[in-house]
Amino acid sequence: MKRRPRLPAWLLLSSPAIALSSILVACLVVLGVFSLFAYVNGSTDTSVTSLNVWATSLADPFFWQVFGRTVVVAVAVTVLTVGLGYVTALALWRTSNPIVLSVASVILAAPLVVSIVVRAYGWLLVLGDHGVVNVALQGLGLERAPTRLIYDYPGVIIALVQSAAPFAVFPIWASLRQISTEHLEAASDLGSGRLSTFRRVVLPLSMNGVIAAAQIVFLFGMGSFVTPILLGGGRVLLTAELIFENETNLNWPLGAVQAIVLITVSLLLVFVANRLAQRVWRLGAAR
Repeated sequence: MKRRPRLPAWLLLSSPAIALSSILVACLVVLGVFSLFAYVNGSTDTSVTSLNVWATSLADPFFWQVFGRTVVVAVAVTVLTVGLGYVTALALWRTSNPIVLSVASVILAAPLVVSIVVRAYGWLLVLGDHGVVNVALQGLGLERAPTRLIYDYPGVIIALVQSAAPFAVFPIWASLRQISTEHLEAASDLGSGRLSTFRRVVLPLSMNGVIAAAQIVFLFGMGSFVTPILLGGGRVLLTAELIFENETNLNWPLGAVQAIVLITVSLLLVFVANRLAQRVWRLGAAR
């Protein structure tokens, strides 16, 4: 029986890559056009084009303060989510019970099918001053007064970690499942213990999943909008909310500039972090 020729990988990936890239480029072009307009008398004047909005926005220390805060929150969410996600994925990888795997998959995918608004209000009930967490801590005698978790950074970060968990667990789990048992048996035959096998075999072979998860979660944190608004209570101002406020005030040029900066810098940070992670990984593997 004659086998059908397989299409090369680049051809299979080219169509979705071109489609997604075209959408991103089109959005950037639209934002670039609006960034050249002027904001006059509370509205956008499309008859005037200049670079004044760019100069004003890039020289505004308040914008860079908000942007820096957004980066810090995104990095914190990435570190926590990837760390917890790796432990979870490792536990699932070592589990052979199909029922446990099915239930765990449903639980992990649950945040993807529940509205982000519903999740945010759920965290208000859990992390509030009279919520489950504070009531439990007071009942155990670990605190006297309620600890502020909502309307501040802790609540926002906790909610974002829970929302981003599927984007970290599933890529790492997929990379772990590609590790052959022959690698583990070979390491065991050579006298390697569990910790040494994990450090020299499992972790390097699963690093692709870790890098992919970190990229996805970081971009998720940089563009987070609803969760910081609902759980931040106006005290956690991130770049996406700042852009929304400018668009609501019909200041489309300023919002366009800030959106372009957010997208460009986020992708640049992901690219640089990806290159550094790959270089460190290769140096570690060479040793």
